[in-house]
Amino acid sequence: MTVRPKSPYEIVKTSDLQPLLEDGGKVKNYSIFPDDENRRFAVYYLELDEGSYWESEPHLKGTTEFITVFTGTVEINANGQSLTAGHNESIRFKADTVHSYRNAGRGIAALHMIIHNP
Repeated sequence: MTVRPKSPYEIVKTSDLQPLLEDGGKVKNYSIFPDDENRRFAVYYLELDEGSYWESEPHLKGTTEFITVFTGTVEINANGQSLTAGHNESIRFKADTVHSYRNAGRGIAALHMIIHNP
């Protein structure tokens, strides 16, 4: 029996993933690269339908989220701050308190999220 070493490369197709659905299916959260015992970060791709809203529970103390908006406009509320980003803009914030995402524009808002755990 030949054992092949695990490839150092991986291609993930969003179309092959089952998204987590929030706000009655108006927010689709695709876990591209989940965190694990060897990785202190996770990568997600989100699509927020027009008018959608999603509130997230706090992550571990010291967790930071990094968001880049590809299309649309997203408003994020975290730590008492309201932050808005549009096409090709990014937001970084502490995510160890309740925080929320709202599609603040027209059409679908698409974003990339990296969650860094302490």
